[in-house]
Amino acid sequence: MADTFLLTWNPDRSHWNVQELKEGAKRTKRGRVWKSRWSCGNTKKIKAGDRVFLVKLGKEPRGIVASGWVVEPTKHKPVRQGSAVYEDAHWKEDKAEDEKALYVDVAFDHVVDPDSGVLPVDYLRSGVYEGMTWTPQNSGVTIPEKVARRLEKDWAQWVAESRKGQPIKSARKEQGGGFGAWEDNRQIEEGAIHVVARYFQRRGWKVADVSGEKRGYDLLCRRRGEERHVEVKGISGRRVQFPITANERRAWEEDPRFVLAVVTEVLRSPKLRLFRGRGSLGKFAFEDLAYMARLRGRR
Repeated sequence: MADTFLLTWNPDRSHWNVQELKEGAKRTKRGRVWKSRWSCGNTKKIKAGDRVFLVKLGKEPRGIVASGWVVEPTKHKPVRQGSAVYEDAHWKEDKAEDEKALYVDVAFDHVVDPDSGVLPVDYLRSGVYEGMTWTPQNSGVTIPEKVARRLEKDWAQWVAESRKGQPIKSARKEQGGGFGAWEDNRQIEEGAIHVVARYFQRRGWKVADVSGEKRGYDLLCRRRGEERHVEVKGISGRRVQFPITANERRAWEEDPRFVLAVVTEVLRSPKLRLFRGRGSLGKFAFEDLAYMARLRGRR
């Protein structure tokens, strides 16, 4: 099972400068990965296939600037079996001759402009994010599963708006599935869940929230021996567009009990639309935002 970690980058202290991250942003915007190694502090438990997010520290703007997947090191031996962490000369020039540091090789799938595209840490303070430290002293901090799941969705929205070349903070309600104001996003998610749960409850279904269990849907609805597996998408505007994870799409394709519940105009006049089963996939066009590639026949 893949875990998620937070790596850190301070342009004032790192050998990586802003321009190099900008080149990474251009590369991933074209749909290509940007491969690099990164210091992971004292953490040795990171393995190939784990997810990482890179946070920019130091001077403003501070926040998430990249995401990627850890890959097996090809030029160095891992510090222990099952780990992808390896040791090499320290990244600080004045320590490189005498000291070592721990690194992981990363295939970054999304990098945003570190000057103008950063997902601010101030936006990651409320709701499920409470208690998570986004400005740690050391790189390689574990991101709890529930926090990581939410961050994946919010990051996908943020990157999508960034790719449009719009000022991200002005990507507002009328655009539908845009990022919008942070507090609005939390209200939209909670409001949509409430609308959908009430819809099923009024029709005699017993509703359980299973959104934290990575099943590929949010609500488990049961009634007289029947089950519905309901994934909820809340949208502030009228346009039906939203990010969807690979796990959610897999459930949509393979689960005959799957129902996609889309609530538009959540904060004004909520309107619910239901899309049932695999046959409804054809009503949507999908844009690829990220891939995870694994060699066939290997785990």
